Amino acid sequence: MLRKLFLINFLIILTLYANAQQWVEITGVVLQQDSITPLNGASIYNKNSFLGTLTNKIGNFKMRVKPGDTLQITHLGFMTYLLIFDEAEIPKEKIYISMKVKSYELEGVNVR
Repeated sequence: MLRKLFLINFLIILTLYANAQQWVEITGVVLQQDSITPLNGASIYNKNSFLGTLTNKIGNFKMRVKPGDTLQITHLGFMTYLLIFDEAEIPKEKIYISMKVKSYELEGVNVR
């Protein structure tokens, strides 16, 4: 009985350790494409782990990701940006994300 309990505890600890090794902390900055202005309050959402964060007033963020994760970056008035991490390696240097302004075209107006 004691042997089974020891084996179960060992397997649980081994599984937790192996799972914890896969997470990598990334840092990045979200910028407006045209003016390279930092975007405050951009939303970064991990579609795999369902975790998210926001950029600070100078556009910086930190987040933990695993290989194969997809980040969805959104900000009001900008096009959604998807960042997919390769299974092989996650970059260790700061990531720069350039958001493109979303433009809307309105129908013509007749003035009389």
